[in-house]
This record gives sequence, structure tokens and C-alpha cells, in this order.
Amino acid sequence: MKESSPNYCPRHFEELIKSQKYNLPTTTRVFSLKERSCDATDDSKLQLSLATSSGHTSEGGQPAGLRGTGRDQNSAVEARASALTLAGSEVPRWWPRQWKPSRRTSFLILSVALYAAAIFIYGRTDEEGNEQLSLREWVVQNEDVLQAGYRERAALARGVCSDLGVNQRRQPHGSALLTANDRLALRRVHWEFMYFARVEGLLYCKVPKSGSSTWVYNLLKLAGVSEENLKTDVGLHKILRDFYPRPSSRQQSKYKRSLKLLVVRHPFDRILSAYRDKLENYERDLLYRNGYYHKVYGRDIVRVHRNASNLEDQKRIEPTWPEFASYLLSTPASQFDEHWKPIYLMCSPCAMDYDVIAKMETFSEDTQYVINELGLAERLSVEWIHASGSKQTSDLATAYYSQLTRRQVYGLLEKYALDFELFGYDPAHYIQASHA
Repeated sequence: MKESSPNYCPRHFEELIKSQKYNLPTTTRVFSLKERSCDATDDSKLQLSLATSSGHTSEGGQPAGLRGTGRDQNSAVEARASALTLAGSEVPRWWPRQWKPSRRTSFLILSVALYAAAIFIYGRTDEEGNEQLSLREWVVQNEDVLQAGYRERAALARGVCSDLGVNQRRQPHGSALLTANDRLALRRVHWEFMYFARVEGLLYCKVPKSGSSTWVYNLLKLAGVSEENLKTDVGLHKILRDFYPRPSSRQQSKYKRSLKLLVVRHPFDRILSAYRDKLENYERDLLYRNGYYHKVYGRDIVRVHRNASNLEDQKRIEPTWPEFASYLLSTPASQFDEHWKPIYLMCSPCAMDYDVIAKMETFSEDTQYVINELGLAERLSVEWIHASGSKQTSDLATAYYSQLTRRQVYGLLEKYALDFELFGYDPAHYIQASHA
């Protein structure tokens, strides 16, 4: 991989975060970089974990045995009291339901609860008594370091574009692998993927499976869509264009003063997320998309690429992960669905000088930085639309890429080579996970 400068490391910014060189306490409890996890099934979005103590609750979030109202609730209270007595526990004197707090007592309880919540969110301390920062405060304090990281990311992309001679009339020596179609794609702005929030001053290039649900949510919230309609992300992507018409090159003067945002992701994590979300489970596809991806892609992938000696695979109506990989290798990238289309074919950094190239690996910090820069901290927060699970990305990737041959992984690397180059990603872990 070519470097933009002799001392440049593509992963320098991520390594800084991992090594906690931003003066972020290692025992962070409110917004901890160490506690983020990701599951590709739910769009692989990273989730900030709050270190809260969990109580035993029943459905609806109420304590077990206290659901219902009226007679049902009274019965539940009596049953709980009986259970305590049978267990040898002394029933506290305040247990009877006839007890009612006075107004003053209620006010004191409410005040203490609000104060505790404020301390939890804004003023928690670690085990050594050091005050913890909220994500918003942390980003403000480390703004210079974050900006340096964004400059490094942009410099890497510009360096690759320059080395490839994307904007030169003659193709320079050493860039023969760049096809004419790739050169054309890198030189133009693909406005069909761009969304312009004129009032807020944001120009966003939407990359599916790369934090797009969060930013679709944010843009719709800025457009005035009610919280009730934002509770589910089903259909939100389709209505986004209703509020933000497709921009055009004729309005370029307006975009120069806007913050230009692109969110990228490791290419191999992104295509795995796309497979798991769209093609791995037919029932899910049928429920949320009326079986669209099975009809348009899944059925043909199985028909063309299935050669299974495994009886279990023969029974599947969905394509397996190796079958999907074979489809990607045999199909021109220009014909890909947007969920697994290379990013450079949608949001070329050679044609658009992005102010922030955010990454899923640092998504929370990057998102909060953009929100702060636009002066939207009172209107938006870092909200995760697709909650992540407990399995780490690396473990999940290993489980899937171990199903692929080394030759397949190298083929995929060639297919997404420009994304790896432009955004500084390393394929070594995925190559190592594959088999001979």
C-alpha cells in the first residue's frame, strides 16, 4: 500500500484510540472505547455500553411480581410478601400497599433520583476518583487530535488518487491495473448517493452498511419527522429522498461552505454484514422486504453457484456465504447492489474533498464530532439504530472467512482493492482466517 508521506501509517488514528492516548481514563464507565462491540446481523453498528447495574425485570421492564394494576397488582404484592415469609425473610414494615408518601417525601425522592441520574450521565468518577466525561465533552477536549486524524485520512485518499493519476489526462506508470471504468467512477461525483441538508450545512454521501441507518435517522430528525415515525428504521431509507432531493453539480457553490461527510468501513466486514442482513435468512427478508433480495439475487446465486455435497446446504433455499463470495467474484462490481458495491463507486474521495472521512471503527467519536461541528448537539445525539450483540467483529469475521478458500479471499481483495487503498484497511486477518 502506498503511503501519503514517509511517516504515515494508515491505521495511526485507530491505534491512537486503541492505546488510549487521548487522556481517556482506562476505567471509563460512561462512554468506554473498550466496551464497544459489533454484530454484523444488525448492520454491525458499534454500541456505546453504559456500565449500569441490572436488576431482574419481567416483560415491560417492571420488577417481577409487580405487573398489572388494581386487584392483580395487590395479589402480586401479597404473593411476593408470602414468598418472602416462606423463605424466612422478614417482610419490611413499609411493604403494605396502604403506605403513601407525602408530597414533601415524593419531592425529595424525585430530587434525589434526578440528581443521581445527572451524576451518572455527566459526573461519574472512576475507581480512583477521577471525573468521567460524557462523549460530547470528551470530543470537545480532544478536538485537535480528532481533526489531525481526519486530515491524515483525507491525505491518504488524496495520495492514492494522485498515485493512480485519476485526474490526469495520461495514465501514469504503475497504474495500469486501474480500468477505464474505475477511472471514470473515481473522477465523478455520484449525486444519487449524496444528501444535502442546506440549513444545517451538511453534505453526506450515504454508504449502505456503513453507519447509514444512524445518519438517515439523524437527517430525518432534522427534517422534522416525528419520534413516533422514527421508532422503526423500516422504510426510513426510502423516504429520506422525499426530504432531501437529489443534489446536482449546478449547486456546487453551496456545497463548498458545507461540511462534507463520508462514513467508511472495512470492506470485508461490510460485505459480510450485507450478506447476513439481506441474504442469509429468507424469513427475515420476507418479513422486512417482502422477499426482495431472495427474488432478485438469492435465487439466482443458488442456481448458478451451488455445487454442494453437504446435504444441509442442499436443503437451504438461501445462498451460503461461500456461494455469495463466488457470486461476487464472478460479477462485475458495477452490477452490484449498493449494499455490497465498493465505496469508491459511490462516494469517490478523488472527486469530492471530504472534510470528515469517518470510520465504523471510530464511529461514535466521529459522529459526535460532526454533530458538534454543525452546532447540533442540542438536537442530535449518538444514537445506535442497529444494536450490536455480544460477539466481537473479529470472532464473527473469523467464523465466516474460515469458510472461504485463500484463493477466494485474494479474489475479493482484488475486487475491493481500491477501498482498501483509499481508506487504509488491512486484509491480513481475513486472509489468515481462510483455508488453503
